[in-house]
Amino acid sequence: MEYQTLKNYYCQKCGSLLTTTGLCPNCGENENFTTNPDYWGEIERANKSIKHAVIAGITSTVITVVFAILGLLGTDLTALIDAAIIAGLTFGVYKKNRGCAIAVFAIWVLEKLTQWILYPDSLFGLPIAILFGYFFYEGILGTFEYHRIATNSRKNQKEIEQTTVEEAITEQRLRKQEENRNSSIGW
Repeated sequence: MEYQTLKNYYCQKCGSLLTTTGLCPNCGENENFTTNPDYWGEIERANKSIKHAVIAGITSTVITVVFAILGLLGTDLTALIDAAIIAGLTFGVYKKNRGCAIAVFAIWVLEKLTQWILYPDSLFGLPIAILFGYFFYEGILGTFEYHRIATNSRKNQKEIEQTTVEEAITEQRLRKQEENRNSSIGW
């Protein structure tokens, strides 16, 4: 395999600074490179935001199911439909789906606004509702950040592959020219 000199490329698996394409000297990874030295820090922050949204979604689903089954705070079994929707969207957030993150946040906000308009005395849960809303919003930011990082990573990989292909073609042309020169001389 031909090696290409890299400038400021990092292994996405371990974060080591790479000097050539091929294998990472630290972990042996040979495919995933990035120009971002803080790649792992950004991925961790995005995943943490997504995790918070998933935990909030699971908690919301469990609380809604318990309240619906026990009939607390005027809820009935139709709240199970709400719980199923939130659970499904939470699974989508877990899978890093941006649309699900937006939908779960929007549904949460609409439900809480509707609840407070129809039952103004139910504002006692406002701090907790704001906290859940914050975590769902964090999930939106996390999923978008995750996909931004993943897209940039794929672009970097394509740039490396394209450069390597171009260098291989150039090297092949030079070899062919050298062979032609040697054959015309009679070597």
